[in-house]
Amino acid sequence: MIKTDPQAQLPVGWKFDWETIPSSDHQAQLFLSEYRKEPWEKPRALFVLHGMGEHSGRYADFAPPLAECVDAIFVPDHRGHGRSEGLRGDIARFDLLIEDAALAFQRLQEKLKKRFGDESEIHLLGHSLGGMLALRFLERFPELPIASATISSPLLDVAMPIPAVKRAASSLLKHVWGSLQIPTGLPPEGLSRIPEEVELYTSDRLNHDRMTPRFFDGMMAAMKGMRASPLARDVAIQFLIPLADRVVSADAAVAYYHGLSQSDKRLKTYPEGFHESMNDLHREEFFRDVADWIRIHGKGRKE
Repeated sequence: MIKTDPQAQLPVGWKFDWETIPSSDHQAQLFLSEYRKEPWEKPRALFVLHGMGEHSGRYADFAPPLAECVDAIFVPDHRGHGRSEGLRGDIARFDLLIEDAALAFQRLQEKLKKRFGDESEIHLLGHSLGGMLALRFLERFPELPIASATISSPLLDVAMPIPAVKRAASSLLKHVWGSLQIPTGLPPEGLSRIPEEVELYTSDRLNHDRMTPRFFDGMMAAMKGMRASPLARDVAIQFLIPLADRVVSADAAVAYYHGLSQSDKRLKTYPEGFHESMNDLHREEFFRDVADWIRIHGKGRKE
């Protein structure tokens, strides 16, 4: 099964739909994937922010394990990713990614309100780069209603130290050739302990391994700022951290979690897990944790 064919991954009774909307600065068209039950009966949806270099088509397989707790899963492709427009792995200003996400979220709000009125309920999940973006999204847009948040393997620091020469070169290049595409060098075998999942990732033509100096510089500044100033918004939040992550720093994520002052928070760790919990050997436990958190924080809290 290839993950560029979303419909093939959906359970019986689910439908794949998509649309495009202008980006926050009107410089690109953003591709939005929607996986939903037909008929769409439950006013509860999951809004997902994906990781670096991947795309929304890889999240169609969230539907089977989460079909009992949500009726729709909404995933925008970040600018420069997947089927959204933009140079691969590039962004002129890092927070444009968050502003784009807010527009996509508001589009989902519109759809839910049209169907269900004030009963609408949206839960947030961010993975890797999307985990860091989700935290910034919660801080930047406190007016947007989030029933709960799940943060998976957040990019708050990298697993391996970045050489000082690479940091210096990026700082220089962002001024003279900020849009130069450079391979990230991240090993795909660090994503999962399942060889077939690694092969699916590497053979997926919509994935990429490029990052420009201005994206890199903005990302590094964002990570540093996040670590220095933990999320203040009081939202129900859980962190799902694979401790054998070779891509992002599990230690940084756990430390960030312990610095949070939210009244309702939970940390779950997977001791042997690699970066993509949803595609690793602990996948079933990961999805149970996601589903339980959504159920606990659903309206009425009874299913």
